[in-house]
Amino acid sequence: MTYGDVAFALGKPGAARAVGTAMRLNDDAPKTPCHRVVPSTGLLGEYSGPRGPVRKRELLRTEGVSVQVDGRIENFEKVRWTPFRN
Repeated sequence: MTYGDVAFALGKPGAARAVGTAMRLNDDAPKTPCHRVVPSTGLLGEYSGPRGPVRKRELLRTEGVSVQVDGRIENFEKVRWTPFRN
């Protein structure tokens, strides 16, 4: 999902930055899977904790999501989960 998708699902469209802040403050990662939330550009984005984006890439890879060398999620529109949008 994107930060905007999460905001939309919570009934707060336009609150993507607030979702990003909440993801950054998640101290239960990866148990609470904030690594699955990415920018709408399909780029990997940030990840807090040790090794940051490298760790995010590894976590996504173990879940079958490929990330290109430039940090863009491969087949982003295909792997993006959007159950709350029409």
